[in-house]
Amino acid sequence: MKTAVLIFCDPKTVERFLKAVNKVVQTNLSASQPVDENYTELNRFLYFRVNRKMVKVLLNNILFIEGLKDYVKIFTTGKTIVTKHVLSSLEELLPSDEFLRIHRSYIVSIDKIDAYSTDTLEIAKKELPIGRVYKHKVTKILNASSINDDSDVSAKNKA
Repeated sequence: MKTAVLIFCDPKTVERFLKAVNKVVQTNLSASQPVDENYTELNRFLYFRVNRKMVKVLLNNILFIEGLKDYVKIFTTGKTIVTKHVLSSLEELLPSDEFLRIHRSYIVSIDKIDAYSTDTLEIAKKELPIGRVYKHKVTKILNASSINDDSDVSAKNKA
């Protein structure tokens, strides 16, 4: 039995290879599966190299991602994964309507946000900072999805 061995000298080459593999997997998955929105919504994933293995991570399970220079720490509902990846290249792989860059070191899953204020947001009882550069975009996106019941407050003030 012959085995193919790939040798990567440059970390950027590894990132580009993983990006290409993930893109092909996603394309093949969407082309080969029947058009069932529930199926594709629940089973979208990325592979990450962890301890010489490729580990599958479902996008629905990602809570947030923390950047640590050349590594990222991916916090999921079941486990935490550390892999050699740059946060900015990972941001490009993630769907922008589901994930939001809130800080130079953090990307969060929008639907996993439990609470937020002007400077921080909370996911799974962990408080994450909102960076000064990202504050306007974060506020705009989060306020678009919030319900401010000002009519109830004004009715109380009139009474």
